[in-house]
Amino acid sequence: LDISPEESVRRRPDRRSTDNFDSAEFSFYKKVREGYLSGLAFIRGCDFLINRTVIVNGERDPDIVLSEVRQILHRHLKL
Repeated sequence: LDISPEESVRRRPDRRSTDNFDSAEFSFYKKVREGYLSGLAFIRGCDFLINRTVIVNGERDPDIVLSEVRQILHRHLKL
């Protein structure tokens, strides 16, 4: 699921947490996302891996994202 750091912070419920992820600097989230997207770009360049990855736009309504993930799973797992 691909979601921008801005959107993930917006969706995060207001809470006090000692979790390292919740207390991380915003730049951390940007670096993590950039790392994942760079890795996916590499994977998409490998013929034997290209059909094993799917990027789902996680910025949309959660019900729409869930529906797309289910469709992908059914298609790839032949459920």
